[in-house]
This record gives sequence, C-alpha cells and structure tokens, in this order.
Amino acid sequence: MELDLFYALKDAFEISTPAHNHFSDALKSVSWDAVFYADGEHHFYKSGFTFTTPSFDPFEVSRNWMPSAIFSDGSCIEF
Repeated sequence: MELDLFYALKDAFEISTPAHNHFSDALKSVSWDAVFYADGEHHFYKSGFTFTTPSFDPFEVSRNWMPSAIFSDGSCIEF
C-alpha cells in the first residue's frame, strides 16, 4: 500500500501541467491520518507512511528539495 501511494503521488507530480495540477489533486484525495506544515514543508502521515513536500505545485519545487517519503520500515526515497 505504501509503495503504491508513493508511486501514485510521483506519477501525479510528473504528469502535472500548469493548467492542471494532478499532484495537488492526488494529495487532497488521500484520507491522511494527519497533515501539517512545519519547517517549510507539508507533512502527510498515513499508517506509518510519511510524505513531505515543500509545495503542492510541482513547478515551484526545486530540484534540490524534492518531495520525499519515509516508509514504515524506515526506508526513505525521494522523487
């Protein structure tokens, strides 16, 4: 489930256009357990899975600060 969620968010990020932000839609479509903003990032939690992104807009995200995830097993990955 966690890996599927990560790839769904990554796919939405990659197919977003200035006219349609699929990434924002995907983030909003998930029933997150907790959501908050701190330290310049949006944090999303669901059953041990943590997803962070500096922006809901893929065109505002710097290649030096990409969305990332921490899985319940402790492994980490970023876009």
